[in-house]
Amino acid sequence: METADMVKVAVSAAPYSIDKPYSYLVPESLAAAAVPGVRVMVPFGRGNKESEGLILARVQEPKLPGSKAIRQILDPEPVLDKAGIDLALWMRGRYFCTVFEAVKTILPAGLWYGLREIWSLAMEPETARSTAVGIPGAWQVLDLLEKQGIQVKVSDISDVMNLPRPGVTRTVKEMEAKGYLHKFASKEDGRVTYISITDEGRRLSQKYDRDYFSELAFCLSDISEEDADCMIQTIEKFYQIMCERRKEYDKR
Repeated sequence: METADMVKVAVSAAPYSIDKPYSYLVPESLAAAAVPGVRVMVPFGRGNKESEGLILARVQEPKLPGSKAIRQILDPEPVLDKAGIDLALWMRGRYFCTVFEAVKTILPAGLWYGLREIWSLAMEPETARSTAVGIPGAWQVLDLLEKQGIQVKVSDISDVMNLPRPGVTRTVKEMEAKGYLHKFASKEDGRVTYISITDEGRRLSQKYDRDYFSELAFCLSDISEEDADCMIQTIEKFYQIMCERRKEYDKR
């Protein structure tokens, strides 16, 4: 059987009942940086949900069907040496914790903070606009990218639009899958990502605004400014009420 360059990883998402060093393929682009003691992002479970882990060892193993590969290196150099790795493995057997939990007790607390994602518009914006019609929320995401500038997080979109984060994340990932957005790592921290829009995207957004409001103006030509103002005020009031109701609902 064919062998491959692999790493053994302690995965944060693994509960104690199935905790073990999991084997992951090492992509050629990450071969130099994938050394024991660095933290990585790996797919885990049936849904291949992205999870943080720590490389315990570099090995040569048979390449089995369905083998998964590490996706990202989080540290420029190891944060844990061999003695620390051996200690974490010993703690797992002694204190009935996972290897990753043991690692977290050894390393400084400041190393552990939430992962965020960064996205940028990666295809011709006009194509993105036209194709995004079939994806719920896609237009709003593109608009927010244009208005917020070059560094926007998924959480920012969720906050501004007052929408649940899982739904926004799903929309953004669907747009990435179709080629509308591109995910890239922060230079300061490999675990942080942003959303940015290109100049072409900005011009397209402006074109869309012009087209949309031109059509809207034609449809509303028989409505007086006074009636339009009243309608806008009513909609704004209704939106405020619904936002308050959502906050109350989220507290339950």
